[in-house]
Amino acid sequence: MEILEVIIASSVIASLISSLFVLLQSRIDYRNEYYKKIIEKRFQSYEMIERVLYFFSTVVTDFQDNRMYHVIFGDQDNPLPSEYHKLMTNLSKSNIWISERVRDELCKLNYFIIQNDIDFNNIEAGKKYYKELGNIRNNILIVVKQDVLNLHKVRRTLREEVKLGMIMVELPKKEDFT
Repeated sequence: MEILEVIIASSVIASLISSLFVLLQSRIDYRNEYYKKIIEKRFQSYEMIERVLYFFSTVVTDFQDNRMYHVIFGDQDNPLPSEYHKLMTNLSKSNIWISERVRDELCKLNYFIIQNDIDFNNIEAGKKYYKELGNIRNNILIVVKQDVLNLHKVRRTLREEVKLGMIMVELPKKEDFT
């Protein structure tokens, strides 16, 4: 009879331990799936940023005056400005997935374009603001590279991004872009 009690007790204990392990494993699996979804969303956002950076990384030279401008500038048939606007709209919708630093740098780009009333269909504007747009692009690229190195650190990133209250956005001055 004692042997039967020991067998039953050890079976119950083994069953409880096994159930506890299954419960812990399912929680870990759930958390990992959650993090995978967040990382996927972040990758999608950074791919959009990569495309935006392309517009200001690829250079065209006007051989009449040997001045350079970014590929986003062109004639009326250039499809890149509308793609840029669409990407920036999508990024503003999904800015929860990018870091605050990257968001700030993208805002600086947008503010610069708005404040200077830049028309992407005007190649002369592209030549005029070539250096400033290149500097803004470089700043975005630096913070994006730093972020991409830490994309896998979801928990830490989420903690760093959580803030209480609202932060008022200040428009940067034109001098901040040079």
